[in-house]
Amino acid sequence: MMGGKPAFTYNFVGLSYLRWGHRKNLHPASTPSRFDLAYEGGRGGGGMGTISVDGKKTGEGRIAKTNYNTFGIDESADVGKI
Repeated sequence: MMGGKPAFTYNFVGLSYLRWGHRKNLHPASTPSRFDLAYEGGRGGGGMGTISVDGKKTGEGRIAKTNYNTFGIDESADVGKI
């Protein structure tokens, strides 16, 4: 969430950042937002990311590449407020 709007930030190991989201604030009765990645496959491959709220697409963006290595158990993903 960024300013009451669902948002997504992708940090490619500190080398590049991608951010996109919805233009409108969420209604208090909205169901939780959801993020999906249509992964294109392959080691470090990219894909199209989509944010949905109440089952409707509210934002999308292309991730050119993903990290092809694994991290320790304490360095996987962070979800929250920026």
